[in-house]
Amino acid sequence: MSRAVLVALMLSGSVSVARADVYDDDGRPPSDPMDVHTPGDEPDGYIGSGLGWATSQGFGSAGAILDIGQRMYDTRWFGHAGGRAGKLFRSDERGHGSFFEVRAGAERRTCSGGGMLCGSAGLDIGVHRGEFNHVKFASNGTRSDFSERLDAVLAVPRFTLDAGGRIRFRGVLELPLRMRTADTLEPPSVAALGAGEVPSQDGGDRQFALGVAFSLGIAVGF
Repeated sequence: MSRAVLVALMLSGSVSVARADVYDDDGRPPSDPMDVHTPGDEPDGYIGSGLGWATSQGFGSAGAILDIGQRMYDTRWFGHAGGRAGKLFRSDERGHGSFFEVRAGAERRTCSGGGMLCGSAGLDIGVHRGEFNHVKFASNGTRSDFSERLDAVLAVPRFTLDAGGRIRFRGVLELPLRMRTADTLEPPSVAALGAGEVPSQDGGDRQFALGVAFSLGIAVGF
């Protein structure tokens, strides 16, 4: 008899502990920062970070990104702001450089599955600041270093796909259109390059350039 009572008490305690793990003091399930949005509860904002890559006019870039978005009233339009910073490189020489840019704009978002999957299309306007240190070698082996400013104003069409609950995974494709605002290219001398060679004038004037960029990141929806 005593053994049966002991087993019953143990089972009762186990059930109570299990229930305490599932429900809070008010009998409701505890909140979980990783839970999904309930049906119809689309996120009204997000803040995210990640890594981005881009190419334009022979220059490549890689760096960190930060994105912030907020719904405008009760519409499907979101305000967006972001920043990027990182390194510049070229595949055809040993030069190196750095850049940063800031932008802001708007995007129209559409979600399904109670906000679990969202897509958006939008446009940002911003500024790009960059400098690249070229490294050239003449036919006689002489090395020449010179700098090029890559400052520009930007118009950036953006296409985003993100999925998840409060923690969201994001992929962004961009087609940045840049108008150069700096022409401070300092080419090496002809003597340094060698006879018969012409100094490069890549980007040495004001001009438009269309690039391609993409990024992957994680965001917190709210």
